[in-house]
Amino acid sequence: MPKYTFIVYPLVNSHDLKSIHKSLTMTYRFQNSNTYRTSVPQGTYDLLIVSLVHQKSEMIHYMVKNLEKYVKGSFLWIAHYNNEEPIDETTLPPWAWLVRDTNVTLPYHYQRLRLFGISKAISFALQSGVTFTNVLTLSSGSAFFKEFQVPTKPRICLDSHETIFNPAVKLPHTDEIPIQYSGQCAKYLHSIGASPWQYGNGDLDIELQMFVKKRGFEFFRGSQWPGQIWPYEVAQMLVEDIRTIYDSPNTPHLDYSSEEIYLSTYAYNYALTHSIPIERSQVITDWQSNYHISDPKYIDYLRMNPRFTGHAVSKLSDNIQDSVRRYIQE
Repeated sequence: MPKYTFIVYPLVNSHDLKSIHKSLTMTYRFQNSNTYRTSVPQGTYDLLIVSLVHQKSEMIHYMVKNLEKYVKGSFLWIAHYNNEEPIDETTLPPWAWLVRDTNVTLPYHYQRLRLFGISKAISFALQSGVTFTNVLTLSSGSAFFKEFQVPTKPRICLDSHETIFNPAVKLPHTDEIPIQYSGQCAKYLHSIGASPWQYGNGDLDIELQMFVKKRGFEFFRGSQWPGQIWPYEVAQMLVEDIRTIYDSPNTPHLDYSSEEIYLSTYAYNYALTHSIPIERSQVITDWQSNYHISDPKYIDYLRMNPRFTGHAVSKLSDNIQDSVRRYIQE
């Protein structure tokens, strides 16, 4: 089993956080025995791709081959890899890097751990002096299936493809929610006949409420995290705020997918103030009828249908020898 530490602290209010942060050590830290380059990434790129990889090292190599095959343009890939199987970073191409300071991001761990992993991947780039136009978030359960030309201008991709699969579907949980409902988003969704989605427990995230107030945001906005694209400035804001809660004693109590609210909330409010149109996510997910993809013919269906503007697909098997994963790479 992976080596990590679980420490549970009592839920505290916002007034206690600053003093408690000083005395805490990082929880859920992952210890690995990877071999890393002695250097750090450098340069300017049109796109920074960040991924969370909890599978064995073969998944890192699969994703490298997938990116090589389909992604065209100037990009850098940084993976937050936290499997106990060691990997040698020096065997990867020069555009592929691994986060040094990692935490647990296994699928069954919610809290804010995946959010922290994404933040650490971006932070690794920023602290190394890397600059970029946009960030693309890509899960290890996703893969590109058609050629993707890296955008060279700021873009924001958040909208789901679900309305293409089913035009009648309503997605109020991914619509904007006025900031006046801070802490009561689930109640608001219930009032319009919708599921509380991540806001059921997300309403307890007092630090998110502090951040959006500090930033002067007007809305909360939900979105699946794989396939999001947003500009450099959004990445800077997210890392600036998220790194202050790595050691928060509230984290073990927040059992929700925070990355599906934090990332898109920051990106959406940035889009509003900079007049950037919201596009569909780059990762196509059919949440209702074909979430776990098992038939390679499904890939052909997506390739032949111009309505689907995403270039990657989810959710794929963790087994890199799976028929769909192999078909994508043929």
